[in-house]
Amino acid sequence: MIDLRKTILISVMAFLPVFAIGQVVYPELLRKKALTGQGNYTEALAISIIPSDDSEEHLNYMIQGECAFKSGDNDLALDYFQKAENMNPGSAAIELARCYRMAGDNRKMFEYLAIHLDSPDKLPRKDIFLDPAFSGLDRDREWIRFWSKPWYNEADDIIAEASYRLVKEDFDNSFWEKLISDYPGNAVVLSLVARKYAIIGDQARAVKFFDEAIKADPDNSEINFYYANYLLEKQSFDKALVIFDRMIAKYPYDIRFYLHRALLMFKSGQSQRGIEEMERLESLGIDASDMNFLLAVEVLNDDPSAAIRYIEPVLKLAPTAQAFNL
Repeated sequence: MIDLRKTILISVMAFLPVFAIGQVVYPELLRKKALTGQGNYTEALAISIIPSDDSEEHLNYMIQGECAFKSGDNDLALDYFQKAENMNPGSAAIELARCYRMAGDNRKMFEYLAIHLDSPDKLPRKDIFLDPAFSGLDRDREWIRFWSKPWYNEADDIIAEASYRLVKEDFDNSFWEKLISDYPGNAVVLSLVARKYAIIGDQARAVKFFDEAIKADPDNSEINFYYANYLLEKQSFDKALVIFDRMIAKYPYDIRFYLHRALLMFKSGQSQRGIEEMERLESLGIDASDMNFLLAVEVLNDDPSAAIRYIEPVLKLAPTAQAFNL
């Protein structure tokens, strides 16, 4: 029997823009993700999706849940997050904890918060404590009792400390050398050390530690994102492009990689390719306004009319002296 839904999907996908070799993405889901990032929750919720596989269905549930929660519809958010959690246990636990807290069901909140904290991808302690959904619990006896359990190990705490020192640009050698010595194969540690060297201008060591971090955890999107943008800054365009392409193939709905790959096109002198890529993204409803100023600077000499197109939204939404001068 012919699967009509699949036949229609294949027919539609034949006309979709290809962003990486041999890879096609579902434009409505990409657009939905973009609208959510822009805070257009009602518009994103209204987009109907027919997922082509389980991963797209799971992502759609997560996006729907986020939009509903941020729109104030806690019951709808609970429904979507529960569907995502059922598909992939632990994946929506922190979101469900927030929803149950807002619903006044602290028992279920603690249940799902514990599931989240038992997962390898748990948020840092400070992020949970500062989360608005959990505000007002700092003097609650059950909350205090819950946190008496050691949810974070020594490695978690030292990584949090290193992240804090990085933000404060505290590069005390004894701390960083001990960090490398104590956690030699930890990808996150290696990436933090790489970022430290990047900030102080030691390019050779920054590249060395980034390479080691990627070797230890090749598919870590955050590490790859930091590394690719560092390479972009240092004009190592070919190496950065390899990372962007690989990450887009691995995470086709992570919009950051598309936008920064477009920026790479402009910075490497491929303005026409950059313009074409930006136009494809904009046709899918992806707002690239955060990059508009940088793009306008890059294309100004080669294509002044394109520079004007990129800078006009900046002048309308967030005018600055730099934008007017440009």
